[in-house]
Amino acid sequence: MIQDGLTVSLRRSWNSLPKKSKEIWFFAFLAGITWIIGKYIAIGPYTNDNALVTNLLCLMFLFQTIGLYALFARWVFPRFLYKKRVVGLLLYLILSFLLVYWINYFTISQLIHISQKTTPEGTTAWIVRIWQILSKAGWMGCFTDSIVAFWNYGFSCEVASIYLLVKIAGDILLHRENRQKLERDNMVLELDFLKSKINPHFLFNTLNSIYARTVEVNEEASDLILKLAELMRYSLYRTGKERVLLSDELKYVENYIDLEKCRYDKVVNISFDTDGATREYQIAPLLLITLVENAFKHGVNRNNTEDCFVRISALIEDDMLYFSVENSLAGSHRQGIRSHQSETEGGLGLTTLKRRLSLLYPGSHHFVSNAFENYYEAMLHIPLERAGVISQS
Repeated sequence: MIQDGLTVSLRRSWNSLPKKSKEIWFFAFLAGITWIIGKYIAIGPYTNDNALVTNLLCLMFLFQTIGLYALFARWVFPRFLYKKRVVGLLLYLILSFLLVYWINYFTISQLIHISQKTTPEGTTAWIVRIWQILSKAGWMGCFTDSIVAFWNYGFSCEVASIYLLVKIAGDILLHRENRQKLERDNMVLELDFLKSKINPHFLFNTLNSIYARTVEVNEEASDLILKLAELMRYSLYRTGKERVLLSDELKYVENYIDLEKCRYDKVVNISFDTDGATREYQIAPLLLITLVENAFKHGVNRNNTEDCFVRISALIEDDMLYFSVENSLAGSHRQGIRSHQSETEGGLGLTTLKRRLSLLYPGSHHFVSNAFENYYEAMLHIPLERAGVISQS
């Protein structure tokens, strides 16, 4: 009973730590384990040399192992392995293997001068034997000599490889859990959608019928009805997919903005700018509309539209989408700027948006929002996928 209570208490304390503190404690723990492995298992028992040489070798082993783990776990895997960019992954593997070999080569060439050269039993010291092999192989020996390559991997990369395999297994389990959670969330959204009092298919078909009757009577009204019908069509038939064309998502946003422009009869300064090719990319559906909904909800005072504005821009560059929204803070919203970050009425809400981003684009997106005295801005940066390519994230 006491043990269970202690476990719960430790778990709560760990979960309450900031992310940065967790990372520091994790790497400190990993460094401790690595030092023990080097000192008492991988290096210490074999060197049989003076304490300074042994400790310096263990220290080099520690820094190489932690460095390789940090490089691949935090940088290479998310950007290359998990996105199936094989060429980039192989390049990092080759360069890393060569770099640790150069470190080993240079360090051992210096340690040989402070080695005791022979063991107490009268045999040649381990570091001397290793240097005899490395000096013959030269600076590129890890690629030209199979024995040197095998030693280089065993000394510098083997323990890091084990750590990284554990990391990959954990990421796979976490990815599977996140996918299941996302599927459950999507199912809840679909059920809520089906519970609507008005059948959405009926409403969509009715809008088409109204459009057909008004197209020859009032062109402006029929155009608005058409845009509303396109919004319904997109919501009904496109958003059930994991990915949609970026051009379709931006068209959905554009139709929404056009309807808002009509609503405020052009007295509000509303702009929407796009720059860059869109048709070749795809994106998760309904990520952008939440920010647009919030902008109109908090940026326009229906009773006084003077000085109200909503400015939206989308830049597509280097396989990235840079989406930004700026809006004035109208009326009472200036008194409670923080309420601007609450969930939108009828939308997914900022909380849900952030959760979806963390599930769909883990570690690769950037979302920031800032509230100032008279205006609010939100910026979303997400990586784009080529049409026809399915991401693991």
